[in-house]
Amino acid sequence: MSTHIDDIDEKILAEAQDLLGAPTPQDAVNQALREAVRNRLVAQYMELMKQQGTSQSHSPRDDAWR
Repeated sequence: MSTHIDDIDEKILAEAQDLLGAPTPQDAVNQALREAVRNRLVAQYMELMKQQGTSQSHSPRDDAWR
């Protein structure tokens, strides 16, 4: 699926492209969308762990040093 968006903030797009190290504006948009989805999934996972009584700061790596 391909869509062309005419009304986009070119300044913020250029900044995102630079921050993400994306070679093209299209790559920057796609990477930003992937990161937005990933951030939402991580937040949902963390909320699930919180609801199940698992500490948000605990990770399997914590046990490796015990």
